[in-house]
Amino acid sequence: MKLFFKSSIFYLVLILTLAGFLRFFRLDQVPPSLNWDETAIAYNAYSILETGRDEWGRAWPVLGFESFGEYKLPVFIYATVPGIWLFGLSSLGVRFMPALFGILGVGLTYYLAKVFFKNEKIALLSAFILAIDVWHLQITRVAFEAGLAQLLLLISIIFLYQSRKKAVFLPLSFLFASLSVYTYNSSRIFVPLFFLIIFFFDRKIFLQNKKNLFLGFLIAASFALPLVANFNSPVIQGRYDLISIQGDPGFVLRINNARGRLWGAGWPDSLAKLIHNKFTHYFWVFSMNYLAHLSPDFLFLTGAEHTQQSIPGLGQFMIILFPGLVFGGFLLGKKLIKEKSFSSLFLFTQILLSPVAAATTMNSIPHALRTFCSLPAWQIIIAYGLFEAWQALKKTKAGRIIIIVFIILLGINFGYYLKQYHLVYPREKAKDWQYGHKEAVGFILDNRNENDKVFFTRHYGEPYIFFIFHSQYSPQKYQEIKKTRTWRYGWVWVDQFDRFYFPDFSDPGDSVREIAQREEGGLYFVGKPGDIPTDWLIKTIYYPDGKPVFEIGFKE
Repeated sequence: MKLFFKSSIFYLVLILTLAGFLRFFRLDQVPPSLNWDETAIAYNAYSILETGRDEWGRAWPVLGFESFGEYKLPVFIYATVPGIWLFGLSSLGVRFMPALFGILGVGLTYYLAKVFFKNEKIALLSAFILAIDVWHLQITRVAFEAGLAQLLLLISIIFLYQSRKKAVFLPLSFLFASLSVYTYNSSRIFVPLFFLIIFFFDRKIFLQNKKNLFLGFLIAASFALPLVANFNSPVIQGRYDLISIQGDPGFVLRINNARGRLWGAGWPDSLAKLIHNKFTHYFWVFSMNYLAHLSPDFLFLTGAEHTQQSIPGLGQFMIILFPGLVFGGFLLGKKLIKEKSFSSLFLFTQILLSPVAAATTMNSIPHALRTFCSLPAWQIIIAYGLFEAWQALKKTKAGRIIIIVFIILLGINFGYYLKQYHLVYPREKAKDWQYGHKEAVGFILDNRNENDKVFFTRHYGEPYIFFIFHSQYSPQKYQEIKKTRTWRYGWVWVDQFDRFYFPDFSDPGDSVREIAQREEGGLYFVGKPGDIPTDWLIKTIYYPDGKPVFEIGFKE
């Protein structure tokens, strides 16, 4: 028994228990509500579970679920089904599997670090760093496709590295990498680049056994061919068209403005066009986007721009880990140059390729989801640097004091994060999680009669998905009933289903009073503050910070 408590397995179990607690504690309460993507993922998983079809009636989608017209990739939705089956159409149901994947990722990080360094302490420290990592926690507590894609890539990398000794692992590496390509869009750029670079530096991994290489290519081709065959279709291009650099309406305008400044300064027309054109502008924007994801500001100070992906005022990593990253990166860089260390090659390649996909987009830069494929390389490098620093410092009294101070500061840093995440963040950033839809929909469902019509503002986004989710609307019925759908700004909006309508009350002819004049019977209206006439107002929904989000009115 004493040997067990001193063994690596015991410490790994403790780390996994900690990882589980941090990922499941108040999972249905923090973040404070489901956003519309989580809600759509959950309902489509529920629809698959109940009918074998997505919300629009398509049987077992393979290339993507249409959802809001951006076509969500299928693997994550299918992987969500067990959580919905266990806990129903609920916050816990949709977030259960991502949290479980996060715990599995911690265990696999231990294994990968052990394979890389043949050192139990570095492996345990890597797992511990990931278990308490604020970036990993933020993503794996939410139904983000990027979390599962990162786990599949981690498994693929493990198999690829192990195939250096056992070629039979190579097809498995191709399989899990291919699955990640059908999980999150960033993998469609990361995966081929990663495999090409590893092939360039170590052809033996791929060429040592032609039978396994052929099987691997067969697997990859079976996943790639449907993408190639449908490359120009909305199911492939839909999402990218919305977010790509060249899709920005201001892309050409900025080029012309830059040329105009040169013309104004007397530059020849041909030279102005040579300096400022689509290629040079794209390269400039891409480069700035890429570097933004490797900046200390993003990594340790302010984090991602999008507040669903990061806690405001905190970086993607706790700042106390900065010395570990610098020291570990320096040591592993030396190993790569002097010893041609393949573990270092894998880690640095993973990190340096991770911003490529994000750099081709125009919104929310830097972006924590599109670069999540870089984990756990960061954490392993940090763990390696901390371990080597500990080895050097523990031999002296001053060094031991430094270690103790570091541990105390780490505890303070992590404690501050927990306070911000569980106490401050849900109150101050509830708006960013579409808070209030559940409460407003719940009030309507509890109070309306069967024949009452409901008019719910689309001011905040896609309200229909919250109605079918929180009412647990029958997927079969929803697939069969008549719906009014409209394309706006490259997005599919549901304007009406059943007796539920989703107008924008600020549109001409669609104010609350104008709708009431042309409709008969009991009418419920749910709008933003100021939309509802005061004499019709029956309920106000508030954010946790006390600010109003919805006003509900009724007119007979």
